[in-house]
Amino acid sequence: MSSRPRADRLLPRIARVLGHRLLCASYIFGFVLWICSFLLVLDLWGMFAVVVGLLMAGIGIVSVAILAALFHADWESLGGLAIMIGATFGVRFLSVWLASKADREREVYLA
Repeated sequence: MSSRPRADRLLPRIARVLGHRLLCASYIFGFVLWICSFLLVLDLWGMFAVVVGLLMAGIGIVSVAILAALFHADWESLGGLAIMIGATFGVRFLSVWLASKADREREVYLA
């Protein structure tokens, strides 16, 4: 008898590990988004706007960066922020979906 794992049991394990890795990647994307937003607001509107953004529960800096890019017609920065927001939440939703799918398949195999 072979000690190799069966493919039908290996795939949920890979999906679960991949889901966890993608979740970590989404937090890195979110951190990069936050830092880029902080620097954009500091460059376009100064320290007062940064403080206002930070007082809005920390995440407000992204909203302030979007407003700053809009009011300064900095479409390249606005597009970059939109891509980073999409990447952050897209990868996060994909990771949750993969992990939940792997858990459902694991329950089927255990039953």
